[in-house]
Amino acid sequence: MLSPQVVGVRAKRSLMLTGGKLDATEAYRLGILSMVVAAGELDAETAKIAGRLAHAPQMAIAATKRLINAAGVTPLADQLRAESVATVACTNDPDFMEGVRAFVEKRAANFPSARF
Repeated sequence: MLSPQVVGVRAKRSLMLTGGKLDATEAYRLGILSMVVAAGELDAETAKIAGRLAHAPQMAIAATKRLINAAGVTPLADQLRAESVATVACTNDPDFMEGVRAFVEKRAANFPSARF
């Protein structure tokens, strides 16, 4: 389903009323897709993104997904409070200290929670 928050009311209206179809380039332009890759590159690009997510701090990834999903339906004050709580929780996670150490030492982080 097309969200007017993503594509805008005019684009949604036009597409829904005319039965318009989108190619990948137009869907990317409207913000429906975050990237477009050639069919032959799809598996490699998918593996690359999955690898980045697997090597990331898992508590931070989960909190980010939860907060983004709630953002459109949560009152602003509640959303800001939830973001503050999540930020504090993530700073108490061992991944946070590893990230700080890696930054200071100018090296790639090896997060304890990474799934690789």
